[in-house]
Amino acid sequence: MKTIAPLVVASLALAGCATPAARPLFASADVLLSGNRDVVVARAALAVTLPAAAKSGRLFTVRAAGGDVKVLAAAGERIEGKDAFELEDGEMATFMADGSGGWVIISSSDL
Repeated sequence: MKTIAPLVVASLALAGCATPAARPLFASADVLLSGNRDVVVARAALAVTLPAAAKSGRLFTVRAAGGDVKVLAAAGERIEGKDAFELEDGEMATFMADGSGGWVIISSSDL
């Protein structure tokens, strides 16, 4: 997986496609995500709350890099049918909004 990602980015750049820059947040306390961040690297055990899933296709990536992380859906919403998703230290996941009040996990890994 690690060797594929650079090839995809390189091929997009060669094709004239813009490659968006990640907007990371390195966190050591609970986080309430908004539109200005799309990657969270949690440097401690904490909770990350996703924003409302109203915009279909919106992506957020969370990495647990210092303790277990609990990813929470906004009030009244769900992540894969549940209120929360747990990441153990060393894991990461990417969440995509379905546009109707829910989040799906489109990628996860153990680093």
